[in-house]
Amino acid sequence: MAATQVSADRRPDVAVMPGGVAPRPLSLTPVAWIARDGMKLVDWVVQGRKLGVMGRSAAWWIGDWLRYGNLEYGEKYMRAARITGYDVQSLMNMVYVASHFDASRRRETLSWSHHSEVAALPREQQERWLDRASDRTLAVRCLRDELRRARRRAVAEQAEAQASGEAQAPVAPPEPPLDATLAHAEPAADDHSVVCPDCGRRFEPDEPEGQEGTEGQTGPEGPENAAPAAIAAVA
Repeated sequence: MAATQVSADRRPDVAVMPGGVAPRPLSLTPVAWIARDGMKLVDWVVQGRKLGVMGRSAAWWIGDWLRYGNLEYGEKYMRAARITGYDVQSLMNMVYVASHFDASRRRETLSWSHHSEVAALPREQQERWLDRASDRTLAVRCLRDELRRARRRAVAEQAEAQASGEAQAPVAPPEPPLDATLAHAEPAADDHSVVCPDCGRRFEPDEPEGQEGTEGQTGPEGPENAAPAAIAAVA
């Protein structure tokens, strides 16, 4: 069979085929997905599935790739930033999350950002929270909210124990709540919480920048903001 030849004008959507010119189904650029007119529905669906896998998997792939490079060739964050186009902090986040979840423990039904929310917890707690997120189809924001509530509850219990004269103990890692009563409870008169449109759970809006402590300060979904601050130790 004759090999396909790219046309002389090197247009990305046209290829010279034996017997004539046939348009390619689509072309990709760094900033665009371009389909030809008349793409069949089945082809559009296939493309969507491929793009979905690529989007959900990219952070895992890059994290594993950079972990390998660091182990084999020494720390390569600056060089990896030039190669991939990602900033160093984003790459550190990807490596941090990848290093805390072996491939066998990564949930295909949950996003990379779900995993990043619990990466700093002990392994048993990671599994419990991921189970909860999967069973209840929690959006990342809802999972983050429940983690914050659990942390605050643990801090409040410690403060109460100290006030009652009991021996001081370190704050335990947050446990998933036994039920969703807190999340679905009717708001109090002075409650400023809002309901997540993705999963119906209630959460408190973020405090203005500079007024909230380091606890739970996680930015928008994505590797550039999702991993804990402790990733600095990876560098």
